[in-house]
Amino acid sequence: MVDNSFLPKGPSVSPGAPNYRPRGDLGGAMLRLIDRVEALLVAAPRIPWTNRSLVDRLELLDLVDQLRVAVPDEVQEARDILREREELLAHAREEVDRATARARQEFESRITESEIVAAARERADQMLAAAMQEAAERQREADAYALGVLEQLAEQLAGNLTTVRGGIRALQEELQLSRSRPPGERAREDA
Repeated sequence: MVDNSFLPKGPSVSPGAPNYRPRGDLGGAMLRLIDRVEALLVAAPRIPWTNRSLVDRLELLDLVDQLRVAVPDEVQEARDILREREELLAHAREEVDRATARARQEFESRITESEIVAAARERADQMLAAAMQEAAERQREADAYALGVLEQLAEQLAGNLTTVRGGIRALQEELQLSRSRPPGERAREDA
């Protein structure tokens, strides 16, 4: 039987399994590589009378190398999210500036009469307050969105790292056990 203790608990994550749920876009390449590592471990031939399996070391190392290459994509996605947040904030600031300019124009055009001036001041203050409130709300929404995405990314990366480390640990233990057995004992166990 294959030692699956290092795999995530809960619904199966293997494609084709009855409870398989596809993962989101975030980290897709990395998650596909982890699925391949899992498939390699699950499909590995079992050593009789043990909880051990034989895994193609080169194939596993190739997948680990591919995982290393996939990580920068996840980091770039996080950078893209932060850039989008900054663009949203810049857009909100531009809208505040335009609203403020419109309020000032309206205010200055009505300066001639005292009643009109008072009304214009009140309207300008209302527009400025509304624009500032809208900008603050957009900034809060952008911050909440970026935080949520970054938290999700952090959880996925932590889970992926735990799975990979568990697989590496299991393979290292397997290699140590196979090296520590005398050659004659290994031949008897393989029979």
